[in-house]
Amino acid sequence: SASERLAAGGADAARSLAAQALKLVAKLIPKEWRLSAEKILEQERAHFLGTFPEHSALLDSPVALLSAACWVVLAVYAAYRGLRGFLGGAVSFRWSRPEVLFFPDRTGRNVARICEELAKTRHTLWLAMFVLTEDVLAKEVIRAHARGVDVRVIVDDEHSEDMGSDVQRLADAGVPVLLDDSPTRMHHKFAVLDGAVLTGSFNWTHQASVSNHENLCILKDAAVMKAFSSEFQRLWRTFRKRGRKVSRTTEGGAAKRRQRAQTPPSRGGG
Repeated sequence: SASERLAAGGADAARSLAAQALKLVAKLIPKEWRLSAEKILEQERAHFLGTFPEHSALLDSPVALLSAACWVVLAVYAAYRGLRGFLGGAVSFRWSRPEVLFFPDRTGRNVARICEELAKTRHTLWLAMFVLTEDVLAKEVIRAHARGVDVRVIVDDEHSEDMGSDVQRLADAGVPVLLDDSPTRMHHKFAVLDGAVLTGSFNWTHQASVSNHENLCILKDAAVMKAFSSEFQRLWRTFRKRGRKVSRTTEGGAAKRRQRAQTPPSRGGG
């Protein structure tokens, strides 16, 4: 059948690749090391065959063993890619390396990197931000909402109407926005996405991007993502009860009040 021919062809390709890999390794490893390794492998092979004689075909030769290993690696990788695609990138290895962005950055590369992460999310974009005036990032949040992502935003009430604030713009685009409506500060600066958490000192403002000394970490550890997700949901429940939801304005109202994307006065913390 076609599937059998495909499997046979894949096995032949794996054996060929394994044979080439063994030849390359034989050239790179010193002879005495290779002989010692072969002795150890032969001992392990004898132990395996004694325990699992029904699988002796796997160890007929080093090429057979390596080709089987190649098949296992390819199968695991294919399964991971398929699951990652099905869940929209929510699956990530716990040991994914963190990425750190430092500001000021007048090139715009760091903001573009944040936009890249926002553009990849397909299910979740939960944002808790003290000050939000950077139009470039706000537009990316609106795009995520437009493509059906679960977008929710929490902002400190005192800075929600600062000059250049994007809070009303988000609300007018249909994004659910809550204010803490409290004498204390909602000082968080983090975003929960499908496969990452963005967090650090960085407020989403133009001044923080090009002038302030700030940091932002892109973290893809499952435990970290779970912790930030839980915190955001706790905040959302809290402010939905005692906070205030930002309502849409009449057409043109936001445009009259907003000017260009400016950072609030320095007393606002940045």
